[in-house]
Amino acid sequence: MQKHCEGWGCNALVFFDEGHNEYRRLFRKACVYLPTGSKLGGWPGGKPTKNEPFIKAIKDANFKDSKSSHFIQIADLVAYATLVKARKELGRLSEREKAMGWGDIHDAIPRDILNRKVSWRKDGIVALKATPVLSTKPKSAAKL
Repeated sequence: MQKHCEGWGCNALVFFDEGHNEYRRLFRKACVYLPTGSKLGGWPGGKPTKNEPFIKAIKDANFKDSKSSHFIQIADLVAYATLVKARKELGRLSEREKAMGWGDIHDAIPRDILNRKVSWRKDGIVALKATPVLSTKPKSAAKL
């Protein structure tokens, strides 16, 4: 978002799904310290990340209830599609996710609407490394 705002000479409003109060803390932290990876695999000097805080937000994070916001619902779907694709690549899908074919839903997103300039991958996903966050039972799966 930072690079986009800089390129267009604009600022940003940031919206989060209501019910995730920890996001406000993380957002505020990112405005001060945001370790950022390079699509080339590293920065000069060999470091995998460098601090590029998000300074283009014009106000604190906004919260919206996803039940009344199609925008937030779409963002949730894209985030979940990305999560299950990453877990599929790591061999960490649950049997139910495998049976439902959920590991492939990210591939159904039209490539021309994804920001593929941020990654060497054709799907636009940027991953610094595999993390324990890719567990087989995300909180949102209980709602499905």
